[in-house]
Amino acid sequence: MALLAAGFILSGCSRDVQDGQGKLRIVSFSADAGLNSTIVSRALDGLVAPAAEEFSLSISDGDGEPVGSWNDITEYPGQGYPLDPGTYTATALCGDVEDEGFGLPAFGATEPFTIMHDKTTQVPMIAKLLNMAVTVEYSELFKGYFPTHNVIITREGTELADFSTQPAGSIAYIKPLAFKAAVSYTDQHGRTGSKTFDVTNNIAACTHQRIILDLNEGAGGSVSITVTFNDEVETIVLDDIEAGDEPEETNP
Repeated sequence: MALLAAGFILSGCSRDVQDGQGKLRIVSFSADAGLNSTIVSRALDGLVAPAAEEFSLSISDGDGEPVGSWNDITEYPGQGYPLDPGTYTATALCGDVEDEGFGLPAFGATEPFTIMHDKTTQVPMIAKLLNMAVTVEYSELFKGYFPTHNVIITREGTELADFSTQPAGSIAYIKPLAFKAAVSYTDQHGRTGSKTFDVTNNIAACTHQRIILDLNEGAGGSVSITVTFNDEVETIVLDDIEAGDEPEETNP
């Protein structure tokens, strides 16, 4: 799992404090690519925290009205930003969680704070992944039995990620909402099968949805597919495979 972070001390120019105002000083900012998961996967080596200058910063008051914004968080005044006494929220963003697919991670941090008369409020900020990271892995046994295979992630009929279009180890980033995983497979003889699963557990931002497909050889020569969603295992009985045309044998 990537645990990379980008951090700095803010040092932009400040403005004068008016009578009765206090100041917000962001004492530190960092972006952390670590996930809230006990499941470690080398597939997430590609998840890297963005650089600080890729983040925007906005401040809104208790009514949600904007009172300050910066396209680059490194431009925020290091000595603090004057504000009237009251409650506020500071939000740092890089990317848009509404954009879903490969190569579209969104990071963010939201910190509520209070400004008091003639006081400086000090706030540290740590940005984390706002999406869920989805990866798909196939065991060597599965790939040997099913040379053609795929997983497509959808939600409410909209395709979010087609893993057949990406190299192994690719990460899809989706909103932290329930989704469907459509598994399809074709064996060495051209027989095909598919099944769609509803994924509703462990749905949260900054988590890893790890999907693993394997082949299970049971007693008496029975064979089934196991599909693991983090710590939950689903089984596909191979009787469900639709009979296709067997390849024709040719005489030498």
